[in-house]
Amino acid sequence: MLKAFREKAKSFASEQKIVMFRERQPELITENIVAWSGKTLMLPLSDAHSFSRSRENSNIELLGENDVSSIIKSSGKDQVALSQELSSYVDAMLHKKIWHEIYVPILFKQYVIGYIYLLRSDVQVSPFSTNVIEFVRQFARILAYSLSINSYFKTETVRESFAESQLVDMSGSGLMFSMPLHGPAIGILNDVELQLHIRDRLIPVKSRVMRRFQDAGRIYLGLKFLDMSPDDTDFLFDFLYGRYDGIMFSDEPIMGPS
Repeated sequence: MLKAFREKAKSFASEQKIVMFRERQPELITENIVAWSGKTLMLPLSDAHSFSRSRENSNIELLGENDVSSIIKSSGKDQVALSQELSSYVDAMLHKKIWHEIYVPILFKQYVIGYIYLLRSDVQVSPFSTNVIEFVRQFARILAYSLSINSYFKTETVRESFAESQLVDMSGSGLMFSMPLHGPAIGILNDVELQLHIRDRLIPVKSRVMRRFQDAGRIYLGLKFLDMSPDDTDFLFDFLYGRYDGIMFSDEPIMGPS
């Protein structure tokens, strides 16, 4: 399947590659934008603007300038530095006569597990066509399915204990906690398993990172609860808004991103 894709890609791209986020986390600004958003990134962004204005492309969702700005803003990192990094990346790309790039995320459930990258350079000055983008998007879906049925994701979950977190705020649907900069590498949309100790009760909670902020000394993560039993939910609401008082994290509050 991969061989057939690479052969097909030769007809419309100067280069192509498939990058998986299994052995490493996203590093480039472009990789982070795709990982944070789960959507296709086309560079330069003027390509995406022209592409999206066509009626025939209305069902193909690409990241535009406003989308990228919003993603950078919600990343919790230095917005100016990230914007400059992206601008410098595009300038360097064009200087190398790489006229067009696309990053198509490979999604497993709601997670970005990698991406498919293609570029057009030298004499290939025209942007990627609708047919090309739709073909790559379909292949990304097929690849994710193939990886799933071939047990690519059936690996042992790594559980990393970390006891230096501090609760900042909490509601019935989620919480925010902070941790030192040397804490586990947890990013936007990562899933985190928590254990909440309320009096003598232990509540296991699955959650997802929806907000991430950072200052000079700590990282702040806003989590949304995903899976909690009705009985635990009732207990938590009573604790937060009713007759209960006193809460703390367990000794092992964060089990690294799954």
